[in-house]
Amino acid sequence: MLAIDHTIKRYPKRHEISMDRDRGIMNVRRMRDADIPDVARAHARAQRAAWQAAYTGILFDASWDGLSELEFERAWQEIIRRPNRTNLVVEREGYVVGYIAFGPPSDQKDDTATGEIYGLYVHPGHWRHGAGGQLLAVALEHLDERGVTSVVVWSMRD
Repeated sequence: MLAIDHTIKRYPKRHEISMDRDRGIMNVRRMRDADIPDVARAHARAQRAAWQAAYTGILFDASWDGLSELEFERAWQEIIRRPNRTNLVVEREGYVVGYIAFGPPSDQKDDTATGEIYGLYVHPGHWRHGAGGQLLAVALEHLDERGVTSVVVWSMRD
């Protein structure tokens, strides 16, 4: 795993609702309990598809076979209730197509100036249309409002 430390720059505020000419309206909002089945399904499908598209030949190919939607739903029942964690979803035409989870760094509990992106997934069918960028922009705004000046993101090393 590779940690990337990103210093937050002050950008103009972005709206949580934006328009993609090709795909229609995108809405970024807080995840709700009622979203858990849809988020779990989208997460399982998005992670499986994203990992296959991005990590084929890097990760053991059988690792995506064990990603069960039911297991994701059980995990999200607990994840959504974790303190100090924010979970946002992006919707297109009423369907959840991605999510971002962020909060304080998992390994530095007392560092209030640093935040961490725990996960960012967008279904590959919605890549390159602004959904991931919109999620990230809104998450960085939330972190900036909390006084966070540096963000850690973990990624696979090639």
